[in-house]
Amino acid sequence: MTVPQYSNDWRGGRNRESKLYKVLNYNRTIKNGIRKATSPSTMFAINAGIGLAKQVGRQWLNFHVSDIGRRHGDSNYQAMVNRRMEVVSDVLNVGSGIASGAAAGAIFGPKGAVIGAVVGGISAGIGIGFRQADRHRQFRHEMFIENNSQATMLARANFSVHTGRVR
Repeated sequence: MTVPQYSNDWRGGRNRESKLYKVLNYNRTIKNGIRKATSPSTMFAINAGIGLAKQVGRQWLNFHVSDIGRRHGDSNYQAMVNRRMEVVSDVLNVGSGIASGAAAGAIFGPKGAVIGAVVGGISAGIGIGFRQADRHRQFRHEMFIENNSQATMLARANFSVHTGRVR
């Protein structure tokens, strides 16, 4: 029976050259391999290209999915699809904020990464909170206008407790 080899590495203590480590951490292994084989400017161009490809993919998906309800003549279904897409987008934005905050804070060590992740998550959450507050304000304004319109129509119809009906 073979016992796995461990080193005194502070990053987890596993042998980074073992096949098992490379398979379980394939993403990091691929990135490290590319990083070793390319210059920093090429690495920057690759990261920019990946970012652009992700953006194009998201926009393509948004374009084709966002027209489902209108194509079938169901605006209520379209509103449901848009809301689900917005929820997914919000979750991804919070996750991205946490990841970028952690990456920025990692310069200062593990505690900095945790603090950066918290700040990144809070920052993304604040944006979502203000957007929802604005929607709530717009809804209250629309309800105010509708209630005033209804009261005006009732007043014009001479509706009262005594008559009991609208003329």
